[in-house]
Amino acid sequence: MFVVIVRLQVRPDRLETFLDGIRANARAAPHYAAWRQVAEACVIEHRNTFCHPVSLQGQAT
Repeated sequence: MFVVIVRLQVRPDRLETFLDGIRANARAAPHYAAWRQVAEACVIEHRNTFCHPVSLQGQAT
């Protein structure tokens, strides 16, 4: 298992356009090209952070 934390800083004046793109992204697989266009126009910064989950089960906290 792995974890990806995605951080996006969206241009405030393009927030509604960005949210429309997110909604379209959630509906269909052939969406990726349209999503990239929306992200290109709306996102100021995009950072992915890859993490390895750590189980603390059985350890005292």
